[in-house]
Amino acid sequence: LDTLGMKRNLPWWRRLIPGQGSFRMELSTAMNLCNNNQPNSQMNGMSGFTNYMSTTGQIFSIEGGNYQLIHSAIRQAQALYDNANCDNRISDVNKRISHVQKKVTNVISDSDQMELWSGEENLGRFDIVILAAPLQFSEISFFTKSKLDDGEADLQPMFELNDSENMGSEGGHELSPLPTSTSMHYTQVVTTVVSNATIQSQYFGLSERNIPKSIYVTERGREVEGITALSRIGVNGVYKVFSPEKLSDEQLNSFF
Repeated sequence: LDTLGMKRNLPWWRRLIPGQGSFRMELSTAMNLCNNNQPNSQMNGMSGFTNYMSTTGQIFSIEGGNYQLIHSAIRQAQALYDNANCDNRISDVNKRISHVQKKVTNVISDSDQMELWSGEENLGRFDIVILAAPLQFSEISFFTKSKLDDGEADLQPMFELNDSENMGSEGGHELSPLPTSTSMHYTQVVTTVVSNATIQSQYFGLSERNIPKSIYVTERGREVEGITALSRIGVNGVYKVFSPEKLSDEQLNSFF
């Protein structure tokens, strides 16, 4: 985009003209809204990296699903660690970097490491645990472990509840505040598929001779139209529409 002259920021004089925006930012916003229903300000590095994969012209989609990016990252990290480690006694079972492919139900933390549990099964101890899911929807219980005077281990909740009566401490144990992400609105993408349809070209300000295969919107467009993308996915009038909420019949009748 730099070579095409699409600068990151608007010149100061264009900011004084009403209706002026950054074409570069609008392109990025449309792409991110289509794939994630999130504007640029709400994107993270992994999601943005996935969205930009197709811009190279060599990769349009990942066969088998985007989740394979995580698998590839883990394999590469394992290879880098193995090549840098001179101790060949480390077995595959005890690799420092591993992907636990079981449903984790409990995480128990002490001063040094974290234990992962799947029901009654101990999945091992780890220095770092990455939770690639919204905490409030993960259905995982988090505990901290401390030693009592008699040597027994005492488990306490790791996080304080969003309840004024239960905030601060429990049994003398200081609780950590919940991450701010747990109070954020959960982003959803609703997919609507229609068949035997024809786009209302006049509604979108298009000519019937020049209807594109896909229509993307900016952040303002999402607010006005209630959609993030509209694409033709078949030759017989089959269209797919992405939106933040379920579309009404009135909206669909406006589009098609």
